Order: sequence, then C-alpha cells, then structure tokens
Amino acid sequence: TLNSISLLCTLLQAQGKLDEAEPLLREALEGRRRKLGDEHPDTLLSINQLAGLLQTQGKLDEAKALLRETLEARRRKLGDDHPDTLLLISSLGVILRDQGKLDEAEPLLREALEGRRHKLSDEHPDTLRSINNLGVLLSDQGKLDEAEPLLREALEANRRKLGDGHPDTLRSISHLGVLLRDQGKLDEAELLLREALEIQRRKLGDKHPGTPLSLSQLSNALQAQGKLAEAEPLLREALEIQRRILGDEHPTTLLYMNNLGVCLSRQKKNGEAETLYRELLEVSRRKLGDEHPDTRRSRGNLGVLLSNQGKYDEAEPLLREGLEVSRRELGDEHPSTFALIDKLSNALEAQGKIDEAGPLYREVLEIQRHKLGDGHPITLASINHLADLLKAQGKYDEAEPLYHEALEGRRRKLGDEHVGTLQSINNLGLLLEALGKYDEAESLYHEALEVYRRKLGDEHPNTFALMNNLGNVLKAQGKLDEAEPLLREGLEVSRRELGNEHPNTLGFINNLGSLLQAQGKLDEAESLLRELHEGCRRKLGDEHPNTLASISSLGLLLRVQGKLAEAEPLLREGLEVSRRKLGDEHPSTLPLISNLGNVLKAQGKLAEAEPLLREALNGYRRRLGDGHPGTLKSMNYLGLLLRAQGKYDEAEALLREALEGSRRQLGDEHPITLTVSQSLDALLKEKQESESPPTDPASDGKDGDNP
Repeated sequence: TLNSISLLCTLLQAQGKLDEAEPLLREALEGRRRKLGDEHPDTLLSINQLAGLLQTQGKLDEAKALLRETLEARRRKLGDDHPDTLLLISSLGVILRDQGKLDEAEPLLREALEGRRHKLSDEHPDTLRSINNLGVLLSDQGKLDEAEPLLREALEANRRKLGDGHPDTLRSISHLGVLLRDQGKLDEAELLLREALEIQRRKLGDKHPGTPLSLSQLSNALQAQGKLAEAEPLLREALEIQRRILGDEHPTTLLYMNNLGVCLSRQKKNGEAETLYRELLEVSRRKLGDEHPDTRRSRGNLGVLLSNQGKYDEAEPLLREGLEVSRRELGDEHPSTFALIDKLSNALEAQGKIDEAGPLYREVLEIQRHKLGDGHPITLASINHLADLLKAQGKYDEAEPLYHEALEGRRRKLGDEHVGTLQSINNLGLLLEALGKYDEAESLYHEALEVYRRKLGDEHPNTFALMNNLGNVLKAQGKLDEAEPLLREGLEVSRRELGNEHPNTLGFINNLGSLLQAQGKLDEAESLLRELHEGCRRKLGDEHPNTLASISSLGLLLRVQGKLAEAEPLLREGLEVSRRKLGDEHPSTLPLISNLGNVLKAQGKLAEAEPLLREALNGYRRRLGDGHPGTLKSMNYLGLLLRAQGKYDEAEALLREALEGSRRQLGDEHPITLTVSQSLDALLKEKQESESPPTDPASDGKDGDNP
C-alpha cells in the first residue's frame, strides 16, 4: 500500500539508502495524486517527504519547486494561516535558507512564526520550532543580536513546557550554544553544549543518532577556544558512532569524517587528515556524485589541505573543479561558492599567483556587501582577506582603509576580545609595521597579546604568533633587549608545537635572525637565516614570496659578513625571480634591489651599483613615501655610494634629508637615525679633508653602512 511504501522510505532514508528511497517516494506521491488528488493531506505528506529527501540529496531546486507548487494550492484552498499552509511555508523557508537565499527565506520564516503565534499560541511546539528556524536564519545572516532573544525564548519555553530531556529542548540548547559560540561568548556556549551532551547521553544513550551531533557541536566550541586536543576525541567518538549506526558510506558519516579531518588539519596532523579526506572524496564521488554539496566540500577541503602542505599543483585543480560545479549548480552568490572562491584565492596567493587571486577576492567581497551588508561577519572576513592580498601586492594605501574597516566592524559586531577582532588587530598591526608606524603597531600588538595570554595561554598558536609580531616591531624600533626574549620564547614554543618548518616557525627564525644580526651576533644569525632559506625552498619552492624574502635576509647578512662572492649570485637569483613574479616596485623586490646594489658597491663595482640603488630609492619613495624606514635606509645607502664616487654635494643633501626624516619619524635614538648620523659625519669629515691640502695619508673614518 501507499502507506507501507511511505514507511519503507522512512526506514531507507534513516539507513542512508537515498537512491533506493527516491523512486519509492515518487511512486507513493504519484499514486496519491492519482487516487486522492493534489490537495489531499496524504498527498501533501508525500510531497513533504519527497522534498525532504531531495533536500538531503542536494537536489534543492527540485525540492523547492515541489513545495512552491503545493504551497500555492494550500494558500488557495485553506488560507494563509492554516496549520498545513504554515508547515509548507516553514519548509520552503528552510530550503531557501539551505540554498543560501537568506533574504528570500526570511519573510517566509517570519510569516510562519507570526501565523503560528496567532493560530497556535507562543508556546506551541510548532511555534517554538518556527522561533528556532528564524533564529538560525538570523544567525546565518549575521544578525546575532536579533537571533539571540528568539533562541533564548525558545529554550526557556521548551524547558518549561517539555522538560530538559525533550528532543526539542536539546535542539534549542544546541542552537543557542552555537549562536553564543559565533558571538564569541565561548564560556557560556561551552556550558550549554556540555549540558546538551550530558542530557543526550543520559536520556537517549551513546548510540542515539543525536549523540554524535552533540559531540560535534561541543567539539566546535572547544576548537573555537583553541582546545584542539580536547576537541579531537569528541569528533573521533562521534565518527565511530556514526560508522556503527549508519555504516561507512552514509552521508552523515561522511560529514563527520569531514569534521574530524578539519580538526586534524588544524593540529597539523596532515598525513592523517589527508588520508581521511581522500577516503571521503572517493566515497562522496561514488555515492553522491561529483556535484553533490558534500562532494564539493570534500574537494575543497582536500584542496586546502594539499595547499597548506605546499602541494599546490595537486590542490589547484581540485579547487577549480569544485568552484566550477558550485557556480553552475548553486550560482555565484551561494555561500558554498563564496567558500570555494576564498579557498582557491588562498591557494593562488600561496603560489604567488596574486594577479589571479585578486579578482576572485574582489568578486566575493562585492557580492557579500550587496547580499549581507557591510557589517556582516562574513563580509568583514572578506574585507580582511582582500586587504591581506593588497598588502601582499605592496598596495599598502589600498589595504589600510580596508583593515581599519574590518577592525572597526568586528569591534562593533563581535566585541574587543572576539577571535575575529583579535585577528584584525594583528593584521592592521602588520600593515602599520610595514608602513613604519611602529608606535601604533606596538600598541595594537600589546592589546591582542594580553587577551591571548589571558584567554588561550602562552602556548596557543595565536599567542606565540603575536609574540613574534611584537618582537619584530620592538626590534624595528631599536628595542633589541626587549625584543630578544620574546622572539626566543616564541621560537622555542613554535618549534615544539608546530614543527621546524611551519610558516609561523619560519617567521620566528627570520625575525630572531635579523635581531641577532642587528646585535652583532653574526654567527648565530647566519645559522638561523640559512635554516630559514633552506626551509622556505624546500616547503614553498624557489619562487614563493617568502623564499624571496629569505634570500634578501640571508644576502644582507652575507654582505655584512663580507661573504660577497656568495651573496651576489644569491641576490641576483632572488631579484630576477621577484621582478618577474611580483614586479619591479613590489615591497619584496625593493630590498633585493637595494641589497644587491650594496653588495656590488662593497665589491667596488660602483657604476653597476648606482642605478640599482637609485631604482630602489625611487621605488621606496613612490610606494611607501619619504618617511618610511625603507626609504630612509635607501637614502643612506645611495648617499654612501655617492660619497664613494666623490659626489659629495649630492650625497650630503641626501643624507641630510635622511637624517631629518629619521629624527622626525623614528626619534633621535633609533638605529636608523644613528646610522644615518654616522654616515653624514663621515661624509662631512671626508669632504672637509678633500678640500684641504693633504697632510696625512691616513685612511678615512668608518662609514655608517649599518644594516
């Protein structure tokens, strides 16, 4: 009978046998249409069942069409506020929400809630489900403050009417816990999600299908706090339960495999994560097809993991394939498409393909501003990403207002201590540091580091990344004794927690090596900078921007050590690649030009060195301004060359400009100021001696060619 078919389909769906259930549900619906008519309640039930199955399969457009057809008939036959009509309105709103059509879903979910409040009362179970549905939608839209009172209302009513152990109450606890997590209220979120898991275990048992969901949600809250080691066993337990209950290839099992893979990836357990992702992708392709949302997600996550491991050639086609399918199936403005564009952009940027990444970042941001608004958390994240890219391209003037916008939006939306706000503080600090605005950068770093130490502890990756940045800006201000212990502590923790070749560790190595060089500890500095250079070549490739930066750092040290024959070919190699990949005036290219010019000068190749040092200075002036530390150092380098060529008047004018700018921008005691002052004193002495009758063949004074 048709009722038996319906019951069998429910069983098949629970077993994950979606392909078997679909033709049976279609048969049941066709039979009921024929026997009972399109508007009979049993026909409506079949439509809802089939639409739900299609939704699970990712066939959202077909599910939506079914519900729209039936809803129109229900409105006409029963009226807008009939309970059956309101059920369809709610179901259609949920599907639109799942498609990312949040603006279209919102009025439907509001209509369903308003109708149920009016027809059924505020505390009817259907009304409370509508409150939950609308609250989740508002949360997806970033309207967290509007969502919170709705979800609290639903939870309080469910506790009072149904008790703590009722499934609807558990859902309410979970929804509110997830919202609080997104708001950065992590302590309250964790308490709620622990309560949900404890009730779930006590009332329904470890093997109940709802238990893995509770485990996963608590794990996500712990991960948001950086408690990855505590989160991982929860995800492993959840996956084990799903494998046992549903089998290895059930769609829900595949989702939990994905979640465990993400947690392993975040802990840099890349080998285990890659094995899991590859298994997941193979099963998803076979069971769900290449274009199912879960398969798209698997491709994207494997692509990101491979990219993080430096396997860019393998990662990029996976991400491109996933994006192509997502654009075709879901449209350019669907959240899943956004996510894949973002992941592909990151992979392209990591390979130094910045010109390809830029349009993708801009596309995402433009759509999100239009769809979600400027202050939505997702929009703010995209603003931050685009600013990162512009910074990598050396377009600091374009990047700075975007970083400020992202930070102000996150402070206002998420609060000063939310992880997203702290990320924005760090990113703006890095840009200000690059612009030579050291006091502003230092203040931001101190603010973020204090919060990270207090909330996450000294050994959390975010904490020691901030230690690295603060140590670097202190070094740039000449506060070497204050910077050294921070950088040593951070490097020690980073080696232990992340490994010797993790990008964060390599950043510490670079900054500590440069600090030791500034302190005159050249042998220790050389050991670190050679380790950095070899690690970057091995992990990132010869043409990655970070590899080029390591060439510049090592070349500078070799020049200071007098190892000119080794420095020159190294710097020539780096400069050739940097010009080709990044452009002549990129901030990563300019130090290479300057350092090569100085090596040639030190070898006595003054005519070859001069055009390079002039090019570097002109590039710094145009890109970063006259007062930037890089510009001031370039003035000093060119002034020293002009002095060596006997062009005393031009050298003097340049060094006086550099000294005035250094005093104004950096202060009298900054190392750059002291170096330029020394250079000018040596020049004036030599110039005076050149204008006087020779009396003594003694050599000239020490110049100020201090890096």
